[in-house]
Amino acid sequence: EVRNALTGIANRLAERARAHCWPPTADAGQALHDHVLHRCTSLLDDWVNIVTDLRQSSTHLEYQKEQGGGARLLFSFLDPELKDVGEKRRRFKANRSMRDVEPSVVLNIRRL
Repeated sequence: EVRNALTGIANRLAERARAHCWPPTADAGQALHDHVLHRCTSLLDDWVNIVTDLRQSSTHLEYQKEQGGGARLLFSFLDPELKDVGEKRRRFKANRSMRDVEPSVVLNIRRL
C-alpha cells in the first residue's frame, strides 16, 4: 500500500530531523523527531481521509484544478476557495512557483 511506503518516508524525515537538531542534545533531538513524525503522519492521515471521503461521493481527486472536474488536493495560499473547504483540505496549500517561494532580490548591474 502507498500509505505504508509514505510512513517509511515520514520516519526517515523524522530521523533526519533528529540528526540535525540544534543544539544537539538527546532530549531536543527526540522532541524534534517526534514533532516531525507527528506532522508527517497527521498530514498523511488527512490525505487518506480526504480520498476516502471523496470516493464515497464518487468524486476523484486531482493534484490541481484540471479539466476532469474532480476535487483538487492543492490550493494556493490566497485561493478564495479555501474558505469553502473543510479544515483537513485547508492543510494542503503549496506554492507553485519559485517566484512564490524565494524572496525578491535586488540586482544592480554596473559596467566594469
